[in-house]
Amino acid sequence: MVRVFGVNAPMPSQTVEAVVQPAHYAQELKQQARAHRAHALLFSAGTVTDPLEEYVALAVVAGVLAKHGAIVVTNEEARTSRPADTPIAGRHPGDSLALLRALPLLVLYCGLVKYGVEGTEGVWMRTYGVHRLGMPDLAALMAGHHQGQHYFTMFQNIYAYLRQTGAKFAAGHTANIGNDFIRLREPAEAEYFLQSPGGLFVVERVRVQ
Repeated sequence: MVRVFGVNAPMPSQTVEAVVQPAHYAQELKQQARAHRAHALLFSAGTVTDPLEEYVALAVVAGVLAKHGAIVVTNEEARTSRPADTPIAGRHPGDSLALLRALPLLVLYCGLVKYGVEGTEGVWMRTYGVHRLGMPDLAALMAGHHQGQHYFTMFQNIYAYLRQTGAKFAAGHTANIGNDFIRLREPAEAEYFLQSPGGLFVVERVRVQ
């Protein structure tokens, strides 16, 4: 069950910017999202035990709203957003539920944000909202923005493995992910910007095969 609460007013601009700015879609659509004049809040009120299924239900309803003028669906906690008509609510052929269940977690259900930190060389990239799916957030210090796709794929593979196996990570664990050999560690005290309500591990590439 999904409850819908319509608001005839825009969302707070700070909230909008947090979910729109890091998203990967056209700037024109981002400007439309920033200029919105009304929004709807969606709440999961069912008894489903798998949080992914709750997200799928919310996405289906968001897709229905897309047929009535909604342009962007957002996930505030995950700091991400997505065009409301993809890939949901009959806009695409095939089984839309299967598409939503196969949607990469870091596209909408969880978020992935890149940012620079003063005094640090490189670019940090970290996830948000993964704790809602019972897994830890991940972060990595990249050499530059050009490595973003590599780490996106790496994080996706890690989460797919955790969901499929039910395995749990701990600081000091190592793993082979694709061509990388990685080690996990907890954030250092100075890395205060990596706080997460469900815990977070920093991914360090120990060796590239």
